[in-house]
Amino acid sequence: MTAPSRLLALALCAMGAVFASSNAAAEAALARAPLDLHLGRLLIVLIFCIGLAIAAAVLLKRALKGRARFGVMGFPASSDRSAIAVLETRRLSLHADVCRLAYQDREYLVVVSQGGATLLKESQASASAP
Repeated sequence: MTAPSRLLALALCAMGAVFASSNAAAEAALARAPLDLHLGRLLIVLIFCIGLAIAAAVLLKRALKGRARFGVMGFPASSDRSAIAVLETRRLSLHADVCRLAYQDREYLVVVSQGGATLLKESQASASAP
């Protein structure tokens, strides 16, 4: 049995023990007062839940180790050095933007609208471009 599966089995056994002991106590508590809470039991359950969350985070980190990291909405996270640089963007209207892009040693002026993208100008990159 591997370490993660052993940890999961131990967590399930502990959870079963907590719920089994609370069933008999719950019936006795309902017979007495409706809000008879035991602070010790609440503290034990809180510690158990925090431990379970930490164990899940460690297992998730191990499962994702070595895989590609993803950024917002599933797109690959940007690296430090990108091949395409957005030098400038201006809003022309509610549905159109003009963008100045740099790729390799070239600069492009593109209008992006609902209908698609249109190349306005292509030139050699200037010295001020990053």
